[in-house]
Order: sequence, then C-alpha cells, then structure tokens
Amino acid sequence: MKSKVLIVNPASSGKMIRPKLQDNYIRCDVYFDSEHDPKGMLDTIHIDNYDQNVSGFSLDALKNEHYDAVIAGSELGVELADKLASALGLPGNSPSTTGLRRNKDEMQEALKQHGLAYIQTFLVDMDGKGLSELNDMKCSKYIIKPVNSAGSENVYFCNSRDEVINKISSLPWGKINSTGKRNDQFLVQEFIEGEEYVLDLIVNGDQLALVAICKYVKGQSGDNPFVYNRLELLDPDDPELAPIRAYAVAATRALDIRYGLVHMELMLSPSQGPVMIEAATRIHGGVAPSLFESCYSPSLLDALTLLVAEKRVPEQDSKLIKQGRVYFHVNKHAANFSGVDPVSDGKLRRIASLIDYFVTAKEGQALPATEDLFTCPCLVWLANDNAFDLESDIQEVEHILNGVFHRELIGA
Repeated sequence: MKSKVLIVNPASSGKMIRPKLQDNYIRCDVYFDSEHDPKGMLDTIHIDNYDQNVSGFSLDALKNEHYDAVIAGSELGVELADKLASALGLPGNSPSTTGLRRNKDEMQEALKQHGLAYIQTFLVDMDGKGLSELNDMKCSKYIIKPVNSAGSENVYFCNSRDEVINKISSLPWGKINSTGKRNDQFLVQEFIEGEEYVLDLIVNGDQLALVAICKYVKGQSGDNPFVYNRLELLDPDDPELAPIRAYAVAATRALDIRYGLVHMELMLSPSQGPVMIEAATRIHGGVAPSLFESCYSPSLLDALTLLVAEKRVPEQDSKLIKQGRVYFHVNKHAANFSGVDPVSDGKLRRIASLIDYFVTAKEGQALPATEDLFTCPCLVWLANDNAFDLESDIQEVEHILNGVFHRELIGA
C-alpha cells in the first residue's frame, strides 16, 4: 500500500518535502496553523499541490486517514507535529520533552545533565530579574537571544558585562518572533569562539545517520559575528570530523530525539571541542536542501523518503559526491535595490557551477548593510566536481552581485 504522510506547517525549505515524497509515490496531506504564523511564512503554501488539506479535521477524522508519519515542515510545525504524532499513535518525539528541542535554555541544561560540553546560560526577564547571574559567568563576550527563535533573529553580541546590562532595556520585549512565540524571556550566554558547523541527521529510534555536514565561513564585517559569507559542504566520512559527529549523536540522545530530521548548529571550540549552540527537529532551512540534492548521496530528502517508505534510515552516513557551496551576499553599505537587471541575470546563469540563486530583497527596497542572515539580500548555491573551479565561480558571482546591489548607495 502507498505510504501517506501528514506535513505540518511547511514553510521555507519545508516546501521541498512534498514534491520529493510525491515523486516517490508517497501521498502528502497538509495541516497548517496560520494563527501562529506572525510573519506570514505559511502564506506561500500552494494548498492545491497537496493531496488533501486536513487543517480543519478533528482528531478522530485524522485517525481515520491512517498516516504512516507526521513531519514538521518548519520550526512552526515542530511542537504541533510532536502532539499529532503522539495522538495518532505514530513514531515521533515525545510532547512531554518538546521543550528540550524548542527552548534554548532547556537544550543547554540537557547537555549539562548528560555530561556534554555546553554553553553557560541564564534567563533574564524584562524587569532584569536573573541578571545577577551575570557575575557568575567567567567570560568577556556574550550573546543575548530569545528563548525561542530561529536563525539569528533578535540575537545580539555584547563585548562586555556593561553592554549586556545596557542592552536589556532595549530588547524587543513582547514581540512575536518568526516562530510564533512571544519574547517574554531572553537568554544571556557566553560567546563561544571557534569554527561553526551545521549537521543534518535522520533518526528512527536507535538508528541514526548523518546526511550532511557543513561549515560556515564568516564574512568581513568588522566585529559582527553573525555575518556569513558562505556555507561549505563537507564529507561526513572525513575522519577529522569524527569527534563532531560523535558529539552530535550524543546531543541528539540528550534532547530525546527519537524520530525524523535533526538540524544542529555547533561550534568547534579550541578549548572545549564541539559545543552545541542549538538544535531543531526539522529540515535544514533556506536553500541548502536543494544543494544537497546535487552533492550528497543519499541526499537529506532521499533519507527522509526512505524513513517514510521503509521505516528505516540509511545504513551508512551520506557521501559527498560533488563540491558545494551556498554563497551569502554581503552588502557592505546601505543601498537602494532596483532589481537584478537582465544583463546581470544572464551573466549569473552562464556561470558553470551555478544551480540557482534567490533574491530575498524586493525591488525598490532600501537595503541596510548586511548584519545577519535575515539581512542577506541574495543567496546563491553552486556545485562543481572541481573545488578550484567552484571557488573561481564564487568570486565571479560576488563581482556580479556587487554591481547589482551597490548600484545606488544610500548616502554616497
């Protein structure tokens, strides 16, 4: 009998799940909860492409659909997917421990309780409650971020304790962030130095496979630690990455992750080794899963298809079969954006390594200097058998996009 899945709140890269599964003859129904989508991320769902919209179904009606799996289509779907999988008697992650996978304070505490390297963390309220714990932190640089958020949204870097104290009053208290959660508490964490990695794993009970591992390369933007220039795909089979993989597996168990995709960010600290920043039980966001289709075997989406269709994960970690990069364009200056002109588009399309590019900015928009992934105006993904040719093509992409985005500088 054909497999059948329920995809909850597909947004961003989560929209890639349906076509991949349907191409493999897996029926895909959709459940979306637009009430908890403050940024309108779910507005781009093309409902007609799904086999059935079951958003208004009762629990009894959903049980009668006889699903094989419930899949979170984005961070917006993680909590609800846990609840639905449990209620429908399907494999999933326990709703009683969802906080370990959504609350960044609970994540770090779980690592600590399991004897893993962790980040010193404490909670602070709008009235400053909890700030006294700052005196117990033995570090000179700090990160402030919401308890629940995604990407680098509302994340701040502070160079001193005084900066932390002064920043508290101006945080976006009460604001609903992109995950649908209200910013009623923030975390203060020690800033971990080192190289930043992202890992994507797939889990089925005690079975686990690493399907992608990448490293961020930071851009040149002063002291801002949130400006990225590119994401480099690495080979999961590289022996030098074995300690990172081992830590990620242990962290996955510490967070009580028993089923589905895992997206984990961690730092390789010179003093501590691998240290998890945060993790999520969802697909890797942005354009990376599309690049993985060309560069990994099996790809992330291949592994998800296998989990649904055969209820197992790949017997071995994925292999890197082609060099791949995601290039994040960095606007060094504020500028007005008038669109990608046909000549520039043609030049980009003729680059041999280019798979595609995505402009996040709108024509006529005044763009700030890039400060994080949310203010990155364009993402480009490329793949090539030859690393030298790939790097050369990235340099050409950067040159072309500098002409596009720096055409009308503000204040120049």
